[in-house]
Amino acid sequence: MVSNDSAADISGVLRREATAYPRLVDELAAAFGSASNEETSNGDTHPSVATGLLDLPSPSYVPEDLAAALNQVIRGGKILFQLHHTFVISIGPSHVVKVALSLDPDHVDNTQYLATHVPELPIPHCLGVLRSGQRTYLFMSRASGTTLESVWPELSTTQKISVQEQLNSLFRLLRTQAADDSESDVRLGSFVSGLCKDIRRAHRISSGTLHTEAEFNDFILQHPNKTVTPWVKMIRCSMKDDHRIVRTHGDLHPRNTMVNLKTHESPPMQGEVIQTEMKVIRVSSIIDWEAAGWYPESWEFVKAVSMIDTRGPLSDWIEFLPYDAIGYFPMEFSIDRLLDQWLG
Repeated sequence: MVSNDSAADISGVLRREATAYPRLVDELAAAFGSASNEETSNGDTHPSVATGLLDLPSPSYVPEDLAAALNQVIRGGKILFQLHHTFVISIGPSHVVKVALSLDPDHVDNTQYLATHVPELPIPHCLGVLRSGQRTYLFMSRASGTTLESVWPELSTTQKISVQEQLNSLFRLLRTQAADDSESDVRLGSFVSGLCKDIRRAHRISSGTLHTEAEFNDFILQHPNKTVTPWVKMIRCSMKDDHRIVRTHGDLHPRNTMVNLKTHESPPMQGEVIQTEMKVIRVSSIIDWEAAGWYPESWEFVKAVSMIDTRGPLSDWIEFLPYDAIGYFPMEFSIDRLLDQWLG
């Protein structure tokens, strides 16, 4: 536990998620009831990741035989994602576990908030949170399909437009309700913690709750090792403080969009004999909501564009962002780029 960082303190999450253990146990026991405590027959294990993963301290919630079964399926599971000491491992067709040395509680809180307030939004659902030693385990439902990032280079223009239209619908749904700036209790940042963050720049997190866009812009300009110069003050004067405050994902990127590709047989047109086949692409889920919250309406655009690699396989992603839903804010993006030169 990091005592001086409120955003890193997951004690509240663990206490709340204790009520989810029975559901977690029931679902995983049903899915993996036949698993044994033996190694997988094909030897496909991940000892550096999974050995001793679930030395669970609460046998009243998770019986020893279920803990052994969980250890088994995690060892034999497929690593779907890996970054530094964070792993996402499949534990069957319908579940995954995210294993990390630290867990951002906003990941859990934001998904639960959205499941309650925007239930139509396709997102993974949290089943429970367990801690063993220094590791934290977030059990979630598994989004179907593959990441948009992995298939993007092979998609046709028609398929990319289809993805754009679907994302427009989903982000319009996300933004259905906007915060009312006339209310005294309006706060920016994560839906539950109320803390603002910029995960692009050394994972900066606000020290307290911010209530206006002006306060948010001041937060964006902060750097622990730098003094605000007249040049930076000039940039601050050009930043707008009157955007609408809307629900925001905060990390709109093809790696956080899950899609399914299915073959569709189109009926022949009059006079045609041979049927043609095409792949229909469907957005199945939006994942990774730890950076989400109430933010200025321009923030989604600025964050999404700033993370595009202009020379890689996703270089044309900028042409297919869901602009109808998230808007178009080139001036705000340009100012953000100027700030990058100072913030580093």
